[in-house]
Amino acid sequence: MLTFNRKADEWVLRPVATGYSHVVPQPARASIGRFFDNVGVIPRFANDVFQGQFKQAGVETARFATNSTLGVAGLFDPADKWFNLKEEPNDFGLTLAKYGVKEGPYLVLPILGPSTARDAVGTVVDGAMNPVAYAAPTEAIYYEIAAKALQAVNARSENLNVFDDVDLYAIDPYAAIQDAYIEKRQAEEDRVKGVGE
Repeated sequence: MLTFNRKADEWVLRPVATGYSHVVPQPARASIGRFFDNVGVIPRFANDVFQGQFKQAGVETARFATNSTLGVAGLFDPADKWFNLKEEPNDFGLTLAKYGVKEGPYLVLPILGPSTARDAVGTVVDGAMNPVAYAAPTEAIYYEIAAKALQAVNARSENLNVFDDVDLYAIDPYAAIQDAYIEKRQAEEDRVKGVGE
């Protein structure tokens, strides 16, 4: 699956993202990234509540209100810049971790990339929190797919050299990606559990 994902990236995503990065200037790409980050507030807010992190849930609400208005629909981030309201990544995989669910086996999901059994379940639950799936007419699914594609291309254009160091320095790219993913998730898990505070 890692080979499939790398080939899909090599043949489709990276070339499209490279062309996109030549057409869309970096400040505009950063604004598009912030827009998608802003509209993704519901899973972060909900998981803050599920974890009992009510202060951070309030921060997410204030960030969304500030960035949706003063930040022009989230294209800018005055919540952080002016009011020091910091976003903290959160998802249902971390909620499960907080309540003691073990990560399970490491997985490489098609297109989505590295995960664990716990995080894969979390991804499904977070996706189910998308109100478009319930409130919008059936035709809106096409716009949702287009938005997800734009989000993926934009994110990849901001990280064009993401695999270069792995290819250059790692003897075993699979193990290097696995280690990096597990280490990142462990740091996030420690944060939601309050380890080291």
